[in-house]
Formats: sequence, structure tokens, C-alpha cells
Amino acid sequence: MNFVSLEEILPEFESRVRRIVYSQMATMDAAGRPRIRVVHIVWDGITGYLSTAPGAPKLTHIARNPNVSLGYWDPAQTTVTVDCRAIEVTDAEEKTVAYRLFVSEPEPYGFDPAFWGGTPDDPAFALIRFEPWRIELAGYPTLWNWESKVWTAQP
Repeated sequence: MNFVSLEEILPEFESRVRRIVYSQMATMDAAGRPRIRVVHIVWDGITGYLSTAPGAPKLTHIARNPNVSLGYWDPAQTTVTVDCRAIEVTDAEEKTVAYRLFVSEPEPYGFDPAFWGGTPDDPAFALIRFEPWRIELAGYPTLWNWESKVWTAQP
């Protein structure tokens, strides 16, 4: 593994998540069993936001255990793995900032989250923030030549 600075990994991280768009998110249920689902996260640097519906199982899971893993993959065999803390956002100002971020980005990366609720203050609009402690970019630039770059937050 090649450990790198945030400054070194951030441009490629942003490029990959914008290109791949959809991620798989792993949480743990009440019985400690893993649960994976496909999600659409929009990133602001290394802070990610996911719109969802109130009462979604993922919210129950992160309330019990906020540690999640996100995985992006594309057919060219490039991957992004993000290990992070997931937090349900209740602050109205942060919800508005994230909502504006979703609609300001071009599709398919950006989107209109109105299907979760008409506005950021709508009770049908729930939001999760992701705070990474580890990001890994990996892939096969040539056959059998695995490359990996890893950033980790300071303890």
C-alpha cells in the first residue's frame, strides 16, 4: 500500500466518485449482520452527503453503529473504498447547504432530491453526512499490476 497525503489523493478521489456515481454502502443491523445497499452520495471535498427518507433502515443502523464502508467500482477495475463515520444531519442550515450541493452538480452526479421532500426543511427529507477516516484508490492500470493509494486521517 502506498500511503499519501489528502492533497495527493483528493483530485483522483473526486474524479472517480463523479464518474462512477453510485456506491455500495455497508452498515450493521441490530443483530450485527452486514447490510449492503446502493446509494448516491455527493461529495464536498471529503465530506459526503446522502439524501434519504426518514425511517429508512440505514438511519436505524447508523444510529446504533455509525461506522460504515462505501465501495465504488467501475468496469475498468478502478475502485474507491471509503471507511467513515455516518451521522444523521438534523441541522436545518447544513441540510440546506447539502440540498443546494445536490442540485448544483450536473447529472448524473448531481440530482434533484425533491423526491425525498419538496425542500430541505420538509419532514420527508432526511440527510446523512459521511466523515472519512480512510480512503483507498485502487485499480489495475495494466493486467496483474494492482496499484493502491491510501489516505488516513490523523488519530
